[in-house]
Amino acid sequence: MHPAVFGGTGHTGRHVLDQALAQGHTVTALARDPRGLPAHERLRPVAGDVRDADVVKQVIAGSDAVLSALGQRRWGSTVCTDGMRTILPAMQAHGVARLIAFSGYGVADSRHRNLYVAIARDDYACRAVAITS
Repeated sequence: MHPAVFGGTGHTGRHVLDQALAQGHTVTALARDPRGLPAHERLRPVAGDVRDADVVKQVIAGSDAVLSALGQRRWGSTVCTDGMRTILPAMQAHGVARLIAFSGYGVADSRHRNLYVAIARDDYACRAVAITS
């Protein structure tokens, strides 16, 4: 499998990336600073921002699945929502139907306060999510 990884330099993303490589997958990972990614023969690092639709399309091209471990480093950041707004259309454009999004955000009482709520209301996100079911 060839997953595209977003958030691979963060606390959770490092583990996701390490597991994918340990299981023998070839991985393409986007990072603002690729020096934060481990050196590995099956890792193709791509420098860029998850909000840049063109870069996200390059990362997803040729992938079988998307693994997102996007998270905020400071309160008030919209990187998770903004990232999904570029990831979902890129997945649809490349026919990638598998998405796993790792998150520490709540699903019970805090579900309305998490950073992913806004994308559930977007029409294109709903269409993109439908291709994964």
